[in-house]
Amino acid sequence: MGIKNVVSLDPLLPMISIVIVCVLLSTQHCAAATANKNGESLINKTCKQTEFPDVCRSTLESDPRSSNAVDVRGLSRIGLELVFSKGQETVKVAYDLVIKSTDYDTWSRRAGCMSSYNMSIHNVKEKGLSNFDARRYKNAYQILEDAWGEIHYCGTLNVPELAERNTMMTQFLAALKAILHLLF
Repeated sequence: MGIKNVVSLDPLLPMISIVIVCVLLSTQHCAAATANKNGESLINKTCKQTEFPDVCRSTLESDPRSSNAVDVRGLSRIGLELVFSKGQETVKVAYDLVIKSTDYDTWSRRAGCMSSYNMSIHNVKEKGLSNFDARRYKNAYQILEDAWGEIHYCGTLNVPELAERNTMMTQFLAALKAILHLLF
């Protein structure tokens, strides 16, 4: 009877586990980098088709989910949600301005803006997103058109503290309408 050379795997298991973990992490990192690169090119490609590509790009890129969007539909969905979240921020600012108003005329103009934003963003959230999810893109587009009109109206009320936000929102809404139109 001869002595068998038996190699135990026990000391090698930790080493094999480390190698496998490293390979998996490396693969996931590469996949994430590729998805990010694809997302950016999708954002750039899509936003170039709009009237306000810089506002479109910067607003979509402000949401980290946009870099992982795989198609125009995904970008559009994120864009609708951004209209709501950025609009909510503006409602809060407008509310503070209303509270701090010192005369009726100023209060009235600020309250008009607050109302326009509040109504339009809630329509986007309640009706726009549900129409979008049901693939009724023309209906969602019309809700964005209405929101654009309300926010544009705010811009005519001479509330200088909201001028920059109004410009950004009307431009982003115009860009988002163009993107949504690609889905018709």
